[in-house]
Amino acid sequence: MRYLFWSMLLVVFGCGGSTSQQPGQAPNDTDMAMNKSAEQRPEETPQENPIEEPRPEGPATLTIDVTVKGQPVASEIKVLNASGEVVAQGNSGQTFQIRSGHYTAQIQVTDTKAMVDKPTKVLDLDLEPGSEAHETASFPWTRIRLNVKVKGQINKKAKVKLIRNGEAVATIESAAEAYVTISPGHYKAEVSVGTMTTTLDDVMLSEGATRDVPIDVNF
Repeated sequence: MRYLFWSMLLVVFGCGGSTSQQPGQAPNDTDMAMNKSAEQRPEETPQENPIEEPRPEGPATLTIDVTVKGQPVASEIKVLNASGEVVAQGNSGQTFQIRSGHYTAQIQVTDTKAMVDKPTKVLDLDLEPGSEAHETASFPWTRIRLNVKVKGQINKKAKVKLIRNGEAVATIESAAEAYVTISPGHYKAEVSVGTMTTTLDDVMLSEGATRDVPIDVNF
């Protein structure tokens, strides 16, 4: 009888330790985690790239006036498209018949009496269909007369070569009667008197001024 009693106790308590889920019992944390991992996320629909509407095109006209000191000067103009091709070429004040779009205008003063260094300028242009664009390119200037002094005395036989960005842009005689118009800025000057030559690294020409510029050299 005592042996049967302990056997029954082992059966009762052994059944209580079972981990199997009974009907109607709430799921535990492990079961919930497994259910979540089994769920599939909805597939994302790739967004289509928006289609850009083509830009309207049509004929347009372009006129570019070029001025120095508010006065028109003779200049050469090249109009280039986005690919760098020349689509129009002519002179300042001329009207060009071209298509609408984005362009670059390269402008160079060709009259050395207006500007001795023949400077250049670039304009970015955006022409709409049917537009009649009228642009003005104005160049900065200074009027100078160079007076080369050798040992304190003005030498009228001297010549000065003005160099900007490594390129010689003008050669001016010392103590000339007339002033010359040139682009303002920093220059390197090569001064020659006969067979003798010397170089000045920084000659500053101020914008909008008319003045004599002394250049002192020693040979």
